[in-house]
Parts: sequence; C-alpha cells; structure tokens
Amino acid sequence: MDISERNKIIIAAILMPTFFGFSFLASKIALNAIDSTPIALIAYRFFFAAIIMYILRKTKLTNIELKGKNIKLILLLSIFYPVSSFIFETIGISMITSSESGIIISLHPIFTTIMATFILKEYPNKPQVGFILLSTAGVFFINYMQKEAGYDIMGYLVLLLAVVLSSSHGALSRKASLDFKPEEITYMMIISGAIVFSAILIVIHLIEGNIMELFTPLLNIKFMISVLYLAVGCSVISFFLLNYLYSKLEASRISVLTNIATVISIFAGVIILKEIIYWYHYVGAMAIIGGTLGTNYYGEKLSSFNK
Repeated sequence: MDISERNKIIIAAILMPTFFGFSFLASKIALNAIDSTPIALIAYRFFFAAIIMYILRKTKLTNIELKGKNIKLILLLSIFYPVSSFIFETIGISMITSSESGIIISLHPIFTTIMATFILKEYPNKPQVGFILLSTAGVFFINYMQKEAGYDIMGYLVLLLAVVLSSSHGALSRKASLDFKPEEITYMMIISGAIVFSAILIVIHLIEGNIMELFTPLLNIKFMISVLYLAVGCSVISFFLLNYLYSKLEASRISVLTNIATVISIFAGVIILKEIIYWYHYVGAMAIIGGTLGTNYYGEKLSSFNK
C-alpha cells in the first residue's frame, strides 16, 4: 500500500463515521420539524440521493458502468442493506426503547466479523477480537446506563435481524469489490433504496387517502436541510466511503470503525442541542475509540482474500 493510498484510507476512515455520527442529529431535527414517520424521512433521503447519483452518472462526474456486468451480487447486497435492514431497523426501534436499540445495534461489528469469516474466510487475530469486543462493550455500556427498558422480545428479534442484514453488507461489498468499483456499488444501493422506500411511502399515503400530503414536508426548510444532509452526506458520500474502505481493508476493521459514529453523535447532541453528557458517556467513548484503534492497529491483510 503506497503512501497516497494509505492517506486516502485514513481520510475515508475519518469522514465516514463523522457523516454517520451527525445523521442521528439530522434525523432528530427532521422528525421534530414535521409530523411524519421515520419511513417518510428514509424515503425522501434516498429519493434525493438517487437524483444526485443519477446526475453524477449522466454528467460523467463519476464513472458508473454496469452494462454487461453481472449485478446479481450487488443487487443482493442492496436488498440486504439498505432496503431490508432499514425496514426492520425502523420497525424494531419503534417497538423498544432507544437504549435497548443502541445495545442491539452495537453488536454490528461482531456479526460483521462472523459474516466475513464465513463468506470471505477472513479470520481476525486474537488482539483484534479483544478490541472488537472492547469497542462493542463501549456502545453497550453507554446505552445500558440510560436505564430504559421495554423488554419487548419481538422488538429485540426484529432489530437483531436488521443488524444481521446490515452486517452482511460488509462481507458482500468486499466480495463485490473484485468486480465493481465503490461508486457502482453505492449507485445500486441508493437506487434500490429510493425505489423501495418511495413505493412504500406512496402506498401508505394512498391507503390513508391523503396522497397530496406526500409533498407537504418539502415546504419545511428545517426538514429539507436535514434531508439533504442525509441524502448527500450519509447516503452518497458515506456509502461511497464505506464501500471504498471495504474494498481496501478487512471487514472486521471497517465495521468496528462505525462505532465511532456513536461517539460523534453524543458530542454533536451536547454541542448543538445542549444535551447533557454524563460520566458513562466518557467511559464508553474511551472504550469505543480504544477498541477501534486497537482493531486497526493489529489488523493485517489476509491472504485468503486477494484483489
């Protein structure tokens, strides 16, 4: 790996969780700005992201060429994440408390590592396993200390399914990177999400008999600014960076990196929304950062997967 490529990876590794970290804040602002549901926010997010990707492709600002390629793998990847994963995550989060949701979502790096082991034959070394568990424990600890509990077993199972589906993205994206560029994988993910989530939102409005209200959120400035951030920053840019990183590094190293988004979201809430930060936030944040740094420090290219 040359210096320039290493610098690109470092920059991507910093920007990706940063954009995702502020997504929680943007989502909260958007949902507070209008009387709507999370599925509406997701639909608008992917709709605008798809428009942006279409423009980038048509203007040749990004080189996306899918003609003649077997897109079955990236189509399967897109069905798993974001489509199915986002649907089950939305349902699961609505059934249990936010702290319980955070605890279950924190299992993402562990499941990603397991997926990579079975699909890619990438085996983390012992120090990596320890640091992955440390980072996961940090997220788990923060959410456990919130002391909220609904104990809805079905909610746990639904959200756990969402985590398993999103965890498959890392292994499948890494495998797909042998034949597809990161921007091509990102394009398919966003277009698939836009088609499915927009269709769901339209059907909901048709059933409720208020199809014209589909356009009401577009008149709210706060909502639109938040949605555009989610579309550009968290869908177009972050998905691309995530797929780029998966094409360069082992899945276990990238998955644990996403936990940094939790740390960023906490401090974003404190700085912008004036939310209160407690001692356990600092303890959990140190565990997350330490686990992430340790996982990548002890990471190494595995010979079983060759670009």
